[in-house]
Amino acid sequence: MGCSSREEIVKVFDALDAAVDRLGELSFDALTPRECLSLLQRCETVRRRLPVPEHQLINHVARQASPAELGGRLSHAIAEATLISRAEAARRVHTAADLGPRVGLTGEPIAPVLAATAAVQRAGLLGLEQVGACLIDCVRGSA
Repeated sequence: MGCSSREEIVKVFDALDAAVDRLGELSFDALTPRECLSLLQRCETVRRRLPVPEHQLINHVARQASPAELGGRLSHAIAEATLISRAEAARRVHTAADLGPRVGLTGEPIAPVLAATAAVQRAGLLGLEQVGACLIDCVRGSA
């Protein structure tokens, strides 16, 4: 994964917003129940993949910003910026630390702590509940 420009990042997020807006405007009346279930499966896969860039963003902020710059703890800054609870923000910070890519002292990319779990999440095969169970199992296994 190389370095992306600000322009490219904004363009991709704008396209994502536009695609979700367009999905919200569709009528699904022409579909059969089986087709609807298939599309629900695709929605779930997308939902499961969305944390992947979140992990990267959270870990980037964790590396780049001091508590003074953030006005306190990282989880509090995320909670304020995204309008989620501090508990949910803290959970995301911990999950990102385990599943997000890391950077070594000299700037080289390092695989996530739980690389296999991260790969399955990137493919959209694990949801939040399964990721949470994997993290709990890893903690129990190392205790």
